[in-house]
Amino acid sequence: MNDRNRFESFAMAAVRDNKPLSRFELDAEGAVAFANYRLTPQAVIITHTETPRALRGRGIASELVNGALDLIRADGRKVIAGCGFVGGLSAQASGICGSRELTLPGL
Repeated sequence: MNDRNRFESFAMAAVRDNKPLSRFELDAEGAVAFANYRLTPQAVIITHTETPRALRGRGIASELVNGALDLIRADGRKVIAGCGFVGGLSAQASGICGSRELTLPGL
C-alpha cells in the first residue's frame, strides 16, 4: 500500500459522520474539527468547516474534508462545495476532488 492509499484509509476510518448533528467530525489532539452539511436526494452540500483555532495550519481541515469526501462517495452521493474551504481545496487539488464528483455552485 503506498503512502497516498494509507493516508486515505486512515482519513476515512478517522472521519465519522455524526448524523444527528449533520456534520462530519475528526478528533485531533483532544478537540474536534467538523464539517457541517445538508443532504439532498442525490448530493451532500458541505456548508461550513471548522478547526479549533489552536490546531489550524496543520492540514487537519484538509484531512477532514478528504475523509468526508471518501465517505460521501462510498454512499454513492455527489458533493456540492457550499463553503469556501471546500471550494478552495478542490481548486488546489482538482485531481483529488474531481474524482469525487465535486460540484462548485455557480459553475
